[in-house]
Amino acid sequence: MNDMETTSLFTETQHFRQKWLWFLLIPIIVIMWWVFYQQIIVGIPFGTNPGPDSLVWGLFVVFGLGLPWLFYALRLTTNVGPEYLWIRFFPLSSRRIDYRDIDRFYAREYKPIAEYGGWGIRWSPDRGMAYNVSGKVGVQIHLKNGKQLLIGSQRSEELVLSLEKATGSSASLSL
Repeated sequence: MNDMETTSLFTETQHFRQKWLWFLLIPIIVIMWWVFYQQIIVGIPFGTNPGPDSLVWGLFVVFGLGLPWLFYALRLTTNVGPEYLWIRFFPLSSRRIDYRDIDRFYAREYKPIAEYGGWGIRWSPDRGMAYNVSGKVGVQIHLKNGKQLLIGSQRSEELVLSLEKATGSSASLSL
């Protein structure tokens, strides 16, 4: 356990482990492995108009190795520390929010596709940034500069309670 976790009021780590997501990704991964095996290992050009070996290598590295690694490694960690809220979407993004910059916050249900266009790191012109991995419950944060931020959480009520303690403000727990 690192220092951040021992001094934090709340830590939640979420992963992309939805079966439907892997159901969509596995065919792409399998095809890339098959193309690579066929053309590079066995030496039989793949398809009626095969690409050069360098292209097959590149596509294999990106889609056969990189894509599965990325979706397996992706994780959203939310940490309510003593001085700031830290959101990390490994390996893509990290964001620290000083509690003095927060105007208000509350737990709420949301529609990931309708409001933000899906899951991940998302942006909406009306609703601001969203960091979410799965589900439809999270914590809406309004910053003093007028920007908004939504953090998807499987433990949104605990997150709100921790933010209340850290900021000294109260929030609505109603979803």
